[in-house]
Amino acid sequence: MSSTAPASGPSLKGRFAAAIALTFGFYVLALALAGALLAAAIVPWLMGAHPIHLTLTAGVLGGAILYAIVPRRLRFSAPGLRVTAADHPRLFALIESVARSADEPLPNDVYLTMEVNAAVAQVTRTRRVLIIGVPLMQLMTEREFEGVLAHEFGHYSGGDTKLGPWIYRTRETIGRTIAQLSSTDGDDSISRMLVRQPFKWYGIAFLRITAAISRRQEFAADRFAVEMAGRAPFEERLRKVHSSGFAFDQVLGRRGRPRPAGGPAPAGRRGVPALHGRRRHQRRDRRATAPRARGTHDRRV
Repeated sequence: MSSTAPASGPSLKGRFAAAIALTFGFYVLALALAGALLAAAIVPWLMGAHPIHLTLTAGVLGGAILYAIVPRRLRFSAPGLRVTAADHPRLFALIESVARSADEPLPNDVYLTMEVNAAVAQVTRTRRVLIIGVPLMQLMTEREFEGVLAHEFGHYSGGDTKLGPWIYRTRETIGRTIAQLSSTDGDDSISRMLVRQPFKWYGIAFLRITAAISRRQEFAADRFAVEMAGRAPFEERLRKVHSSGFAFDQVLGRRGRPRPAGGPAPAGRRGVPALHGRRRHQRRDRRATAPRARGTHDRRV
């Protein structure tokens, strides 16, 4: 596998600037509303009036906003089984090969999960984590799995793991603020709804903008993987992930748990391939019975 430069994608500085601007905008909104509410609670008393209901309502809502926006420390919890090179030397040799080709340092920790997925994270400034789904290694050839690793290292190269915690913190804070301004029993007052609405609008806008940033990050990581591992293995990898994620969930349920009584029973090593075959037959049956419109094409997984 030859060395390759990081795939071109959205500028890291530009993405950081967008994330900082969005975070700054949220805190300006929160502090402005909290300040206005606390002023509404205090100023009338300074002017000789004693509006107890207004003071209590505005004071509680303003305090709730200030409490919600206090930064919390992100705590990392192990997503699965931590493994080392001594446990799985062949896996780590492949990870090391991809890291060397990507000109990136090795992750500090590698975890195995029972999901048809892979991911990377940066827990601290220096601690990198790689998460690998065991089903991926069972479903793919070594070359295809190399493409999966190349995609994840593309996120490292693009700086996505540095930007992710920033976006996550802001998203979490917006959600926490909305929750603080919501009644637990669902019986919200008009004042709560009025104060909460600007945060809901801002949260929707934040999610849309950051989702667009995330899509561009994924495209850049895909391009990085194609340049490193080749187009054909990468395309096959996408097909397998798309179909096998559904099949694996049907056999074992999410997070690797057996399906409850009444659901499809696990079928051992033949379970996922059997569901693959069932889906193919279902698609063929639908194509045979459905009317064909001119100018359309069958979508193949």
